[in-house]
Amino acid sequence: MAADLDAPAELSLAAVLRGLHDSIDRLLECDFSGASSAELVDVLGTVERAVRRLPGVRAMLVAEVAARGLAAQRGCRSTAALLRQALRCSAGEAGSWLGLAMDLAPGRLVSSGEQLPAVLPTLAAAVAAGEVSAEQVRLIQHTMARIPAGVDAPTRAAAEEQLVAQARVLDPAQLSRVAARLLACLDPDGAFGSTDAARQARRGLTIGKQDRDGMYPVSGLLDPETGALTPTGSQVPLVNVVCTQFAPSIG
Repeated sequence: MAADLDAPAELSLAAVLRGLHDSIDRLLECDFSGASSAELVDVLGTVERAVRRLPGVRAMLVAEVAARGLAAQRGCRSTAALLRQALRCSAGEAGSWLGLAMDLAPGRLVSSGEQLPAVLPTLAAAVAAGEVSAEQVRLIQHTMARIPAGVDAPTRAAAEEQLVAQARVLDPAQLSRVAARLLACLDPDGAFGSTDAARQARRGLTIGKQDRDGMYPVSGLLDPETGALTPTGSQVPLVNVVCTQFAPSIG
């Protein structure tokens, strides 16, 4: 019986995906040369809104992949590794998609299967509606992660709502200034960034795509102790930084 109940859902999902690709095919076949200037801008806006909505779908899929433990089932060491293998994406992309899934997709309790709300529900709704760009989403995620842990839940929710509301009318550069002012109000003395826990949460290294010479760009934040061992402007082998910065957590 269970198999019979599952079959229509699978067919429905396949039909929806076929419809999505059929619509894209028809758009690719359109001749936009006859459209008026106003129509062209409107169509561009409509297409962009559709593009902005899809990361919300991807977030739900990635969250489900992680929740089911598919990485281990397929012999991958992590969900990020599975994404890189299955979708041929970079480590940076896989990490970004996982972060988006953690913030935007509803979770569920392992013990009972009870569904939990998204970490950033207002942002999730804006992404689902196609109201915010990828850059704005990253900025809001980063800002929300920087809010002091001591800030109460209602204030955090209000901050998220304000950021999303501003994202609907401001470009990323303008939104960045709003976000900076918001953080300054919530952490006027900079106390949050001065705690050991905050430094541990913020530290990290990001490795970019390999260039044509085989080199990888690296960016990140070191804690004060590691930074003191690597003076500004110096060139230190990456392995030394990793061993110094992350040895406690690796061990």
